[in-house]
Amino acid sequence: MSGDPQTLHIINHVYGTAPGNGVEAGNHKHLEAQLQIRIPDAEYGTDATRFVTWAATFTRSTCIDLKHSDKWHCEYCGKRARGQIPIIAAWTHSTPPKMVMCTYLVCDVNSSCGDQAREAIREDAPGAEFPPETPGSVYPQAAGCANCKSDASAENDLRRCTSCKLIRLVLDTPYHSLNIQPYQYINICLDTAGRIVSKSTGADTRKYARPSKRSIGLRLICCLNRLGLNIPESF
Repeated sequence: MSGDPQTLHIINHVYGTAPGNGVEAGNHKHLEAQLQIRIPDAEYGTDATRFVTWAATFTRSTCIDLKHSDKWHCEYCGKRARGQIPIIAAWTHSTPPKMVMCTYLVCDVNSSCGDQAREAIREDAPGAEFPPETPGSVYPQAAGCANCKSDASAENDLRRCTSCKLIRLVLDTPYHSLNIQPYQYINICLDTAGRIVSKSTGADTRKYARPSKRSIGLRLICCLNRLGLNIPESF
């Protein structure tokens, strides 16, 4: 499916910290999931605006699932993560189309941690816009079940989806049973320069040394170049 022009290629990064040890060096975690989705016939070959809307909506939905892949804590303060601050880059005109999404997990999107995540994104992506958040909104814990999303489930050692082997659930059920066929989950561990040092299939959230002020823009370019776009760093 990798060379099929009717396939959307997605690289989705999730950044946060491990529980229990705060945010000191070495406690930050990074999950990278590469996904391939067969583009529905109804969306394939449609006008660019409609296709970009569909592709962005689908990519954001994978971000919500990946939030529930482990007991993630806030990227900035180390408290339990509930919110997510995403940035997305799209190359839907390429063949096959490609998208990259980076998601920073935070304790509260309306807190100073959420502000830090948005500021970091804007430094490397001037003009980045974020949808307004509803004051007082409470989001489910990242550590909870992807299905019921209850806080009580976050206290348990949950099972993994029997299909993708990644998403955490209360019951041993095929969470992705309706659409698992288009998915190919691959977890890749990167070093601080963005080079692949190991990769495996299934569930694997690894600690990583937090890069000092590494450009988010360069992260996106690095990912897209691995998908074959060959974009210069000075584009």
